[in-house]
Amino acid sequence: MRWRFASVKDSLVLALDEHDALTGVDALVILTEWNQFRTVDLDCVKRLPKEPCFFDLRNLYVRHELEANGFPYFGVEQ
Repeated sequence: MRWRFASVKDSLVLALDEHDALTGVDALVILTEWNQFRTVDLDCVKRLPKEPCFFDLRNLYVRHELEANGFPYFGVEQ
């Protein structure tokens, strides 16, 4: 992947896993339907970012369940 994005390599941050990717971020944005993102650990999603903000652009989660867990939730209206 590094060679493909060589022209923007200085602005990329590569994460080792989903927990590493969440550390210190402003929000979680789900752009894929991969299985590992269908069952994220909500405690980590709440603890690792600066603020627990959840953008679900694949509608993998149920809004009221995430909001009940204290997340500002943004999904795609259908």
